[in-house]
Amino acid sequence: MAMPNPVGHPGHTSTAMLRSQQIRTPDGEWRYTDKIELICYDCGDDPALDYHSVSPLLRRVRGPYPNIGSAREALEQHCGRARRAPRAW
Repeated sequence: MAMPNPVGHPGHTSTAMLRSQQIRTPDGEWRYTDKIELICYDCGDDPALDYHSVSPLLRRVRGPYPNIGSAREALEQHCGRARRAPRAW
């Protein structure tokens, strides 16, 4: 079995995703927050697990991120995508 590419290198792009963070309320219900998480299957993350059920390493990858802009930037960095300067036509 091949090892996935290291974090920050191309190769995680097809398995990484962003989602709204979920929390469990005191009465046991799940609700979404306004924070964003980065889930990466290549790193061994499982979206069925809540934030506190994953390892500290996966928590650092997940975030949470305060807004979609910072989450997208973290996703690009995690996947090794270089930021491109806008084209001047």
